[in-house]
Amino acid sequence: MKKNKKIIKTHTKVLSPEEIDRILTPIGFTLDENCTSFTPGEFKDFTEIVEINVDKKNPVFCSVDGVLFDKAMTRLIAYPINKDKTDYIIPEGIQYIGDYAFFNCKHLENIVLPDSVSFIGESAFARCERLKTITLSFKLRYDIEYVIRGETGLQTISNSGNPKIGSMAFEEFEGQFVYKGEFFISRASYDRNGCNKLSIRNEDKLWKENYMNIEDLFEFKFDKRKKSWSVTGYCGKNKDVVFPAAHKGKPVKAIGVCFSENNKKIKRITIPEGYTSIGDAAFENCTELMKIKLPESLISIGDTAFYRCTGLKNIELPKSLTSIGELAFYGCTGLTVIKLPESLTSIGRNVFYDCTGITNIIVDENNSAFRSVDGVLFDKAMTTLLLFPEGKKGKYSVPDGIIKIGADAFIGCRELTGIFFPQSLLYIESYDFNNEQLTDITVSELNTEYSSIDGVLFNKKMTELMEYPRNRDKTYYTIPDGIKHIKKNAFYGCKRLVNLVLPESLEIIGDFEFAESVEDDDYPEILAFLKAVKEGVFEKCTNLKTVTLSRKTKIGYKAFERFKGKLVYRN
Repeated sequence: MKKNKKIIKTHTKVLSPEEIDRILTPIGFTLDENCTSFTPGEFKDFTEIVEINVDKKNPVFCSVDGVLFDKAMTRLIAYPINKDKTDYIIPEGIQYIGDYAFFNCKHLENIVLPDSVSFIGESAFARCERLKTITLSFKLRYDIEYVIRGETGLQTISNSGNPKIGSMAFEEFEGQFVYKGEFFISRASYDRNGCNKLSIRNEDKLWKENYMNIEDLFEFKFDKRKKSWSVTGYCGKNKDVVFPAAHKGKPVKAIGVCFSENNKKIKRITIPEGYTSIGDAAFENCTELMKIKLPESLISIGDTAFYRCTGLKNIELPKSLTSIGELAFYGCTGLTVIKLPESLTSIGRNVFYDCTGITNIIVDENNSAFRSVDGVLFDKAMTTLLLFPEGKKGKYSVPDGIIKIGADAFIGCRELTGIFFPQSLLYIESYDFNNEQLTDITVSELNTEYSSIDGVLFNKKMTELMEYPRNRDKTYYTIPDGIKHIKKNAFYGCKRLVNLVLPESLEIIGDFEFAESVEDDDYPEILAFLKAVKEGVFEKCTNLKTVTLSRKTKIGYKAFERFKGKLVYRN
């Protein structure tokens, strides 16, 4: 040893904190044969220590290259803080890295853990400010991510139920975790346990995940009642994803929300037989997903399950499927044809909303709840029109015998230019057609509930204006006298309309009727004797010039907010 080193040799069976405190800045340390135990983290405050040696006769401890281990070489207990090596490979066979083992090590830049390591103690790599990479076994991936995310207390519990990594194990670590053979990009970038920044070397490297157990790429939640697992997370980088059929000897039957922003660039998904449900938002915003294979065991698809999967061109719904949730395929603009199986009995509202490419909805002829005619979806009894495909073009005549138009049945149908309602129609659940190309709405003269004049929809008594077509080519319109109520959104988006005259009979205008109706300064002058102007009616009518009304008119809160024109009282 060099002369400037101060060697401390102990002769106690137990090295107490008080005895350590009496040692002044040791740079070398030797445990004699009688020292058999001491408190974890005992060396973490000795910032100048470069080596820890152990008498060969010691029955409990040993040292290799100045690093302290147990005699069996299964536990790494302490690495000298001031040891001048930048790279260190932990010997094979080490299973346990003790609390504070590498705490505050000044010179370490790269460290390699053997596959045998199964436990990393509390603050084991904390405050190693120069540490750049930690190379370790893939099997510790879940445990490291849990610690980084701060989801547990003193120790993290792994998927196997065994304690793996202590809290603050990587405090202030800003380097890279490199997994042997492959690379893993953690979904976490910060946590309360001290890892403020996390990056993975070679993150553009193509993953080859076939070498490992497929279960290692997923997170699971066990349902005790059903005695099965559901998938709740995926951390792979493969663009072709195959879900596991089982986990820990139990079947996997459900999929929850499992794709984060870091791994939504999947292109193909295969779900094996045995799965019965795809949960709410399971594949939401997986915009590059092109193909998915669903199992014949699938029973339900949850709300927004495939929300905004814009790359999806085709999906084959299995014969076992009974329900599809609300907005399940919202914004799947790549879909053109949908085939509903015989088993399907329940469809949520707006299930294919903003699917602008769909022109045809086909229903299995043996389905007991639905049927399709000319690509339009109806109930089996042909009494309710449920859904008109958004991509279907031209004019459409609702078949005679239809009693009801379902909620939002025609919403978003941008290519629809005209609608005819038959004599049989008794009820329209919602009047928000929101059809940009719609020029006229006509109704059979024999209909007892509705009527139309010049392509505008009214009730039969001519007291309510229901819908004004958005693309009607008139710039001037006078609402017929006798109309008392203008329904909600009746004039929404009618940008060709420049001048509008309201009748003196008008009593109530619902919310948003004239929102976004005019795109230039020639906003219609509104002339009326209104009994009430509801809250917010003219709130966004920034180009409105004048509103003429009675002094008896009741004006709702914010009815004229941002209104820059004139209020004219005729009486």
